[in-house]
Amino acid sequence: MRPDQAPVPSLAWAYFLDIDGTLVPLAGSPGGVRIDPGLRRVIEALHAGTDGAVALITGRSLSDVDRLFPALRLPAAGQHGVERRDAAGRIHPHPFPS
Repeated sequence: MRPDQAPVPSLAWAYFLDIDGTLVPLAGSPGGVRIDPGLRRVIEALHAGTDGAVALITGRSLSDVDRLFPALRLPAAGQHGVERRDAAGRIHPHPFPS
């Protein structure tokens, strides 16, 4: 799809944003990733402007997400969906497949 053919954003949309390699460049080690303050402001504005319809997704743990985005507790899926935080902030662990 060409950019001029992309659908117009809708208030009915939800945004699922991948962290590593999408929002931030990959680093030499997971601890080497730094979040630009401008990116944080954009995510906060999107969260506010969509009535909370923003979630972060990552292969990292939720504790790692919270280290990267201190005091910003968005809904998130961590460890590729094995743990999840809902919009109310509740953590839902899921059994890891054997």
